[in-house]
Amino acid sequence: MIIIGISIAQMPWKEIFGHVKLYIFSAIKLLVIPILCAILLRPLKRDTMLFVIFILMLAMPSGSIIAMIVREYGGKTEEEDICSKGVLMTTLFSIITIPIVVLFL
Repeated sequence: MIIIGISIAQMPWKEIFGHVKLYIFSAIKLLVIPILCAILLRPLKRDTMLFVIFILMLAMPSGSIIAMIVREYGGKTEEEDICSKGVLMTTLFSIITIPIVVLFL
């Protein structure tokens, strides 16, 4: 989280929220995949708690380990910045999207 924080602290706010591709990624990651899985897998569920946990795990934001892996394997600064922006955006958007996904459970 420190690496992501340092990376984000050095960027202007306009640059953080200016990438359309990250909005599309966030929508697919946080809404489309969990809702689609909830609808498609509903007939197969045996244990309700296990089903709910699985769908909620799909609806969680991107993991912060991505930025550290990029740095460890010599990725470019731009790649690390994109990963950090993705983690920030999915974390912020998950405040809204997780309750929406719960409606489909």
